Amino acid sequence: MLGRLERIFTSGRYYQLGTFRWNVLEIIAQGDSTAARVTANAEFPNGNPYENVYLDGKLCYMLELFDPTHWSNQREA
Repeated sequence: MLGRLERIFTSGRYYQLGTFRWNVLEIIAQGDSTAARVTANAEFPNGNPYENVYLDGKLCYMLELFDPTHWSNQREA
C-alpha cells in the first residue's frame, strides 16, 4: 500500500516535488504479524501543507475514506 501511495506523492502531479516525507510513528509486532503507523507529509504546488496517517501491514482489507472537497479546499486555499 505505501509503495503505491509513494508513487502518487512523488509523481509531481498533485504535490510539490521534493516535499514528500514518511514519518514512522510506531511499529507493532505480534507473532508473525507486523504493522506500521506512519504519517505522509507533502506540500501542494501552492505551498499549503498536506498530512495524513496511514496504517500498513499484513492487511486482508483496506478502506480509505477520502473527502475530495476537503482535499480540494486545502490544495486551492
